[in-house]
Amino acid sequence: MLSALGAPYGRRPIDVYSRGTSAIVAAMRERARGRRLVVVSSGLTYAPPRGNLAADLLLFPLLRHVVGRTLYRDMRAMEEELRDAPDIAWTIMRPGRLIDAEAVSAYRLDRDHPSQGWTTRPDLAAAMVAQLESQDDVHAAVAPTTDRRARR
Repeated sequence: MLSALGAPYGRRPIDVYSRGTSAIVAAMRERARGRRLVVVSSGLTYAPPRGNLAADLLLFPLLRHVVGRTLYRDMRAMEEELRDAPDIAWTIMRPGRLIDAEAVSAYRLDRDHPSQGWTTRPDLAAAMVAQLESQDDVHAAVAPTTDRRARR
């Protein structure tokens, strides 16, 4: 099962990620149909590795703790919900900033955090579908990012 729940930044409390994932996990358990779940989170759900001084000290903290405070809080709750579900073969996708572009089929998967700044929507979709057939990243967070050299 693939889940790409989403909500825009906002000041109001956001719970679509945690409530939606909780409902999906409960339904998977109740119906015993499939145990593979791939969900989309964000590369900023947790602090990314240091890389760019301006982004590390200004941009990312502003996005994580001010503009997207409620959004990232709910994404962390969603991820905790999954960590408490060892009977479900889940994988968390934490793409870089999503961009509209043609599919380039040159994405890479990193553990936990994106190594590059952006991911095309088609590359995220391809990475999600590929995870359905793979057991390599069960109970892990991976970060699909689009290779900058392949961008058109």
